[in-house]
This record gives sequence, structure tokens and C-alpha cells, in this order.
Amino acid sequence: MAVMLPGEVSHLLNLLGFEWPEVNEDKMFDWGGRWVGFNGEVQGTHSDADGGARTALMENRDAGMEAFKKQFYESKDNVMEVVRDLGSASGIIGGCLFVIGGLVIALKILVVIQLVILAVQIASAIAAAIPTFGASMTLIPLFEIIAQRAIAFAINFTIEQLLA
Repeated sequence: MAVMLPGEVSHLLNLLGFEWPEVNEDKMFDWGGRWVGFNGEVQGTHSDADGGARTALMENRDAGMEAFKKQFYESKDNVMEVVRDLGSASGIIGGCLFVIGGLVIALKILVVIQLVILAVQIASAIAAAIPTFGASMTLIPLFEIIAQRAIAFAINFTIEQLLA
């Protein structure tokens, strides 16, 4: 189940410096599954095409079939190579989408944790306001900056790991 905030709340968090990922992680996992499933379909097509081509080549012998064989198996970027590469690429894309979905969940959890920590810090500053004659209230902006920097660091670290 995706953790999605209403657009207004997400926008408010972004204005306050908390970058809430507006990505639906369930859709990322769904698309990852589709790409991995497409990989299986492509591999099946690869096997079927190879079997059909080999049967045609064994039952027919002439110049046209030799040209077909060269184009199908031996030329640069031949059909079998392209189909095999397509299957590999779709599997990799599916895996990447699963990883991205997991990272989106991790980032959302991080933002929630930072917001809870900020709420506790603000509550403790408010509770200490009377004994400190309001001096503790000056710490609230500092707590907000610390939370923003922690989230920005986590997001940048995640992006760097994805690009590495």
C-alpha cells in the first residue's frame, strides 16, 4: 500500500524544506514486475524464433535461405542478438524499478522519522518555554534546520548511490 500524502500537504512539506517523495512506490513495483514479466516473454519468443529458424534452415537449402541465415544469426546486430539484448535490458529495467521503489519507501520513512523528531523537539522547547522565560523557543528554527539538513543529506546520498 503506497504512502501518499494529499498534494497540499506534500507541497507544504516541500515549502518547509522537507522533500517528500511524490512517487507511488506501488506503481514502481508494479512496473518493475511488468518489465521482468516482459523479459520472460522475450526469452520465450527468442527460443521460439530460434527453433522456427533452425527448422526452416534444415528443411530448405538455397541462396535465399543462406541470406536469411546470415541476416538472422551472423550479421552485425542480427535478430537473435537484438532479441536476447532486449530480454536482458528489460530484466535490468525491472530490477532497477524494484530498487527505486524500495528507495522511495526508505526516503518516505526517513522524512516521517525526521518529522517525528522535529515534533518532539518542538514540544520539548514549548514545555521548557515557561521555566526558561521563552529562551527555549529560539531553538525551534535550529531544530527545523537540522531536520532539513538530515533529509537533504539522505536524499543526496541516495542519489549518489544510484548514480554510482
